[in-house]
Amino acid sequence: MIGYLQDENGDLMVQNGDFVRGDVKPDMVADTLNYMPGDNKAAPQLGVGLRLAIGGKPDVFLTGRLKSQCKEQGIEIKKVLINGSDVAIQL
Repeated sequence: MIGYLQDENGDLMVQNGDFVRGDVKPDMVADTLNYMPGDNKAAPQLGVGLRLAIGGKPDVFLTGRLKSQCKEQGIEIKKVLINGSDVAIQL
């Protein structure tokens, strides 16, 4: 999917005074991971709430919820690996 990219802070990426376009799938997956349900008013069910796992164990259903929510957005996730505080996602 082509759209406007985000920078590392989640803001729109700007180069040479213009917005940067590119593949937004990684940004969409990152938003889905970071959002809590209810954070996005346009899509209140979107989000798996990864930040709830900070300092604790991740929800055992997190991977399944992430895959199903991304599938609804047209993104297929092949593999999710959670190792401590590291999360690796293969699209």
